[in-house]
Amino acid sequence: MWYTGVVWQLTSDITPAASLLRASVTCSVTSRHLTLLKVSLLGNISYFKLHLANSYTNWLTGSTVRGNRENECIEVGFARAAGSNLHNGYEAAKDAVLARWAEEDTEGRPDYAGLSPLLKNVTRTGQLLEAASQVIVDLIRKTRVGKRCRGAWLLSGLEKHVIPLINLDKDLAEDLGLVMSFRCMVGSPYPNVDGSCVNQESPDLGSIGSKFLRLQPAVSGSDGFSPRGSVNGEKTLPSARQVAQLLRKYLKKPAVTGLFSEWSHFIQRDTFSIPESPQAQDVDCCLSPEAEDCAPIPVEEDDPMSSAVPCINFRRSARAQAILGHRESLSLVSTYLDATPVYGPSDKVAFERKAGYFGYLKTPELVEKAEEGNDVKSGKEVKCGAPESLEGCFQMAQGEDWAEDLRLLLALEHNRLVDALSEINPHFDDSLLYNEARRMVIAGYDHITYGEYLPVLMGEAAVKKHSLGPGAEGPAAKFIPEVNPGILTNFALASYRNPSMHTEWKEAWGRTDIMESTHYDSIRLAGYKVWSSFCNNGHSNSWEDLEQNFSKELVQELKRLYHDEVEDVDAQLALLEKPDDGGVIGKTYTCILIPLAITTLSLPITKADQFARLKTGNRLYWEHESSLLTVEQKDFLKESTLARLLCHNLPLHAVPTNAFLPPSDSNPLVPCSQLPVGDISPWKDTSLIEKMKQIKEGKASEQKEEASEQQQQEEASEQQEEVNEQQEEASQAKETSKHSEL
Repeated sequence: MWYTGVVWQLTSDITPAASLLRASVTCSVTSRHLTLLKVSLLGNISYFKLHLANSYTNWLTGSTVRGNRENECIEVGFARAAGSNLHNGYEAAKDAVLARWAEEDTEGRPDYAGLSPLLKNVTRTGQLLEAASQVIVDLIRKTRVGKRCRGAWLLSGLEKHVIPLINLDKDLAEDLGLVMSFRCMVGSPYPNVDGSCVNQESPDLGSIGSKFLRLQPAVSGSDGFSPRGSVNGEKTLPSARQVAQLLRKYLKKPAVTGLFSEWSHFIQRDTFSIPESPQAQDVDCCLSPEAEDCAPIPVEEDDPMSSAVPCINFRRSARAQAILGHRESLSLVSTYLDATPVYGPSDKVAFERKAGYFGYLKTPELVEKAEEGNDVKSGKEVKCGAPESLEGCFQMAQGEDWAEDLRLLLALEHNRLVDALSEINPHFDDSLLYNEARRMVIAGYDHITYGEYLPVLMGEAAVKKHSLGPGAEGPAAKFIPEVNPGILTNFALASYRNPSMHTEWKEAWGRTDIMESTHYDSIRLAGYKVWSSFCNNGHSNSWEDLEQNFSKELVQELKRLYHDEVEDVDAQLALLEKPDDGGVIGKTYTCILIPLAITTLSLPITKADQFARLKTGNRLYWEHESSLLTVEQKDFLKESTLARLLCHNLPLHAVPTNAFLPPSDSNPLVPCSQLPVGDISPWKDTSLIEKMKQIKEGKASEQKEEASEQQQQEEASEQQEEVNEQQEEASQAKETSKHSEL
């Protein structure tokens, strides 16, 4: 059964509070109720206007008390961003932006490479809303009261109105195609590659183009539109490169295996990918630092990299805000933990990665045994380095150019499962084998992530406390359609990092997916003081407070680097916090990654809950009843471990029990012979056999009925013959009697 869902993509990221709610005031209904959709949407926006007018200031401050002047300016922005200022500002911006779009379309530059037609219009909508916001703020600043206020404060007041493009220009919003249709198969157990239809009430949740969510408000320069600057307008922030160099100096590598780091990078590539601004396409920002959306990162002369790279050509992300206000971003991959690096982010890429027969993925040609343990390509002696690394683990034939990484490992696991499925289900076709194997790979990957990776990352106590582990009970242990499975901005820009991860690519590593990521330059968001206060119930961090958690030497270097402005210290300082509860990360990053229930705006939402929402907001997460997996199939998946994944696909003899940790007395080596392939019989499809039985039984029943009818007909015929004989005998007797009388 199919249905068509219609989603009005207008307000995907309204406020820190609203963005955590389902669809962030994005409504979805069946196509028959488009009128009701519009009514519901406007009703929701009015609802948020009512509550945000009274409490938005608290959200803007997080746990920080702001000055009276700033609060007053926010109210000025709210009061003046209406009437003629709103109308005149939008119309002035619209004329200029539409003229620019026409010029772009004529010249074909920028070409919005990497963006679908819909995402192109989404980022163009962001351009228009940002331009309109700038004009409106400028108009307010020309008033007697507005000229006393920073643009950033007035912009926050404007944002309180929650004005999407549909409220400003309905015809243009519809021309840009912001009303989308989703054709979803009701009850399908297979997730779409692009993430759509996983949540069948709001089909766009978690799909490509999802906007990032916020726990804290956007932080910008004093004008409200430029990147974050120092809280002291007379000072400047250190370059991101300087901050990174200082953090590396004090960063201590945790006692984990190399695959823990690679798994971390894999999760990053699986859950988000931030596109660069099309307006800076092909622009060398180091040569043209004033160009639109350029934010080059200078490399100081004392930096070891300066001789080779004196400047990092950094560009800002593509715009994606859906309302008048601060700039927001979107993701080019689905937000679910669905092994996107293996299967691809879109149908087009997914089909390119399929072999096209028997459900297989394309993989390099492998040689089962290298002669005398030598590498086929180089002839050098090799040995599989897992779980420290995957180098030497794949004996690829000459001419193969695949990176030795988790993508290849999971692709081999997919094909191994395809072989097992085809043996017990010879009637499965290419599509069914592919989808069932993909479903199993994703489930195993998720089980390893929540069952082994997270306890190492944040500590077993935290995972148990917040119902994240397999078999847990509680609010995070079931599917909740209202939960938005989106990615938090602070997770994408800071807290997904942990001390084990690579902070820059080295040429000696050769080709690797890590070097293709665009997320390894520091991006400015709310500072460490804001996040530390947010996670410690309003406790304010002074330089003296920092000395309680970090060495005095580090704090002194921070004071020099940030010119004695403690509020300027970047959030990445949390990398150096002492690990919390036996994990790899400290209290602040743990707070951001796990759920702590709070209530704001009289609505239930969550705080610091990235991995909880990736589980609870996923209808097809393997443990949920809505996944449509049987009890026996779930029992099979519970056996998934990184150790088994390695042993079943690589030439290994033994692995640590938890392969994310080095071997020890508490984590002994386990021979691969003791980790046999599980019983896959729960995936045996008996539907065809049962159907054949039913057909056979039906035929037998039909034959029995036919035989019975034939028997009845024969008996009736015999009876009729007897009657006929009796009648004939009676007739003959009568004739004989007549002759006797004559």
